[in-house]
Amino acid sequence: KENNLERLNLVLNTVRNVNQLLVKENDLNKLLQGVCNILVDNHGYYSAWIAVLDDSNRLVTSAEAGIGEEFLSITGRLRRGDLMDCVREAFSQPGLVITEDPISKCSDCTLSRGYAGRSAITARLEHSGRVYGMLTISIPKEIVPDTKEQGLIQEIAMDIGLGIDKIEGAKKREQLEKML
Repeated sequence: KENNLERLNLVLNTVRNVNQLLVKENDLNKLLQGVCNILVDNHGYYSAWIAVLDDSNRLVTSAEAGIGEEFLSITGRLRRGDLMDCVREAFSQPGLVITEDPISKCSDCTLSRGYAGRSAITARLEHSGRVYGMLTISIPKEIVPDTKEQGLIQEIAMDIGLGIDKIEGAKKREQLEKML
């Protein structure tokens, strides 16, 4: 019970930290990197990565924490428009894509080799009907069934979508002001 309370406090603290970052950060790359860092450093996930894609599903920008150079294989694929299974699935439906055993299910992904004893959750980043990209985190298997944890991940993904929309809207306004 005490462990559950500690986890819940960690969840609430993570949401607060992400929301504070979303309010103050106007640089997309800094926002994405900051969220990944919060999820890994403050919340204790093994890794987190975010990819923002354009309308042809090619990489615009990305960020990661807890992965390192191995992430280059993912960004290379995404630049070519070559989507991994979890990304394709996340784009095709709202809600979370839960991969309980990435080693056996994600043979098309180079990151899956490092997921022994771990699971993965992928959520698309969207706002007002527009899908911007996705968030994928590597988590302990025992946390997967926790609906509060799933709710946290879904909420953070929605907040990131809102943050991306805010930054894009500000850029468009700035361009219009320059044109006028």
